[in-house]
Amino acid sequence: MLLNNRLHYLAAFITGALLVLAFAPFSLWFFAFLSPAILIYLLNNCQRLKSAFLIAYCFGLGLFGFGVSWVYVSINDFGQAAPPLAALLTCLLIAGLAIFYGLFGLAYQYSKKIFQSYSWILSFPFLWLATELLISHILTGFPWLLLGYSMVDTSIIGLAPIIGVFGLSFIVLLLSSLLYKALTNIKCYRRWLSFLLVSILFFGFGHVWSLAHWTTKTGEPLTVALVQGNTSQDLKWITPPEDIFNHYLNLTQPYLDSDIIVWPEAAITLVYPYSQPWLEYLDKLAMNNRGTIVTGLLTQDPHTQNIYNSMMMVGLNNGIYYKSRLVPFGEYIPFEQLLRGLISFFDLPTSQISHFNEAPKAIGSQNLSLGPFICYEVAYPQALTTSIANADILITISNDAWFGRSIGPSQHLQISRMRAAEAHRYMIRATNNGITAIINPKGEIISKAPVDEATVLSGEVIGQDGQTPIGEWGYQPLMIILTMFMVLLLLLSI
Repeated sequence: MLLNNRLHYLAAFITGALLVLAFAPFSLWFFAFLSPAILIYLLNNCQRLKSAFLIAYCFGLGLFGFGVSWVYVSINDFGQAAPPLAALLTCLLIAGLAIFYGLFGLAYQYSKKIFQSYSWILSFPFLWLATELLISHILTGFPWLLLGYSMVDTSIIGLAPIIGVFGLSFIVLLLSSLLYKALTNIKCYRRWLSFLLVSILFFGFGHVWSLAHWTTKTGEPLTVALVQGNTSQDLKWITPPEDIFNHYLNLTQPYLDSDIIVWPEAAITLVYPYSQPWLEYLDKLAMNNRGTIVTGLLTQDPHTQNIYNSMMMVGLNNGIYYKSRLVPFGEYIPFEQLLRGLISFFDLPTSQISHFNEAPKAIGSQNLSLGPFICYEVAYPQALTTSIANADILITISNDAWFGRSIGPSQHLQISRMRAAEAHRYMIRATNNGITAIINPKGEIISKAPVDEATVLSGEVIGQDGQTPIGEWGYQPLMIILTMFMVLLLLLSI
């Protein structure tokens, strides 16, 4: 008997919201298996394309409505937009993202005609994975709540160096499909046995591969000092730049003997080359102590006048990295002529950043190479290029003050842990107000600094040499398999 459509939609919305519990800071990873299983049930109990679209769309509304609620904090608290306007902009983003899941519902409903009663296992995992890939690539991409991220605290994370976060998503979806079949007939021990055996296989396989040594240590441990300035987001761009520079300098002084000192994203608020004297001072300071200082800052091209969000190394090792994946509205304004000046959020200095067109690559020298990510970039699985994945150490600098006291910083940290596990390298993460952390090659947090406190997190990391399969090959094999499956679907439908 079919459920009432309205109950279907409400159940789908709640199911999507429950999936958020699988991610940080809740980390109740079992919901990553349960929520998709319930969605299969809801989709299998509808017959019309419109109903399938709306069910999956409501699921997406629940997922993004609760999972990216921090967008409202950014727009309202720091963009100084009135609550109604901030709520409207946030809802528009959520509604737009949910469309991808609505399209997934349509595709799944269509696949039921092809695979009939076996669509739950033959098409559901592939179509969901295709949805995650689309969300990660269309326009600027929004690869935030990918199912695989919820597995960082399970033994399945051991497979991350081989198949990456998308591969982990696919494993979760396979297990969700088997769980759905078991839940539809609770008394059938064979279905539960299948679910348990396959679960043990993947969890056990992940544990075995977590013991593998994909990379080898290079040299002795390096001491790091991650400086968390806790500069108020409201005052950051109106406070005299020299005051902020001196604040970071005072925090750094006791740690000058560290091999690597890291300041967070845009720690220096005076645009380079105007801040060149400060960089020269830091370079001399680091050289005198045989160390390296890394800082975030904005740099301006003297020829094009373009401004880039950058990461600069000075001292014993040097180099500069320009951010290539920008945050819409936060770093650049789509439809700028219409929106610029509408609210102060669209007029922040950081909303005038230019996109850097060259492929991301490691920075540094023969003594030390760093695989850089600036803030939101670390969320892109495809950002783990061969050059970055082959660096000695991964580094990400961020300003999560935009998220306020929301769940955003915890989700951001969880994503960083996945990148460390994929490349099987240490990750050092410096943020303005938290969560500053040191992550080991298995994606485990070694130490982290308290949130909303001006402090320095110190510890040790070790450079790694060698390449993981996902670092070397990327997602090309997965894309080929997915494309072949889609072609097969089309051939079967003819």
